[in-house]
Amino acid sequence: MLCDMIAQTGMEDCKGMTTPATAFVRESSTFAYAAADELLALHNWYQRYHGYLASVVCVFGIVANTLNIVVLTRPNMISSTNCILTGLAVSDGLTMAAYLPFALRFYVLYGLDWNPERNSYVAINYMLFFACFSVVVHSISIWLTVALAIFRCLRTHYLLTFFHGYRLRCRGEPVSRKSAKNCKLILGQC
Repeated sequence: MLCDMIAQTGMEDCKGMTTPATAFVRESSTFAYAAADELLALHNWYQRYHGYLASVVCVFGIVANTLNIVVLTRPNMISSTNCILTGLAVSDGLTMAAYLPFALRFYVLYGLDWNPERNSYVAINYMLFFACFSVVVHSISIWLTVALAIFRCLRTHYLLTFFHGYRLRCRGEPVSRKSAKNCKLILGQC
């Protein structure tokens, strides 16, 4: 199905495409499944555009995370939640800043074919650095997100527990939660 769609765009037959990844998948019986050819066709088609798309996303992400850091570190914006969000913006910005040179070198500048300039010693060392660095920074982002979720859950639980024993009143009469936003929260008496 996907091969037919790609063939209609004027590209070569997707079943004839071979890369080291496709050759490995075709030879290995572990990865043999019904949609393998279509997934490989999608991989080969998308690989041509990935570097350009990733570069645009990285530039946008670096700018957006920089703006987040600038806004969240203003003196009147400092809070515990915003500190966690600032750390998240820093880690995501570092992820994108490290991926941008990788995407440009290995997808845009030298193309997808193996050649000595593309896979130089310096480039392979950067690839190894990026592989380790991205795992560390992604782990930091994940754990900051988990910490933010736990923090918000505990804060919400505390607020609900604190106000559970008090009734919302307006002019001495109990009110529904829907109309409570128009009334003052009274802790005991009006």
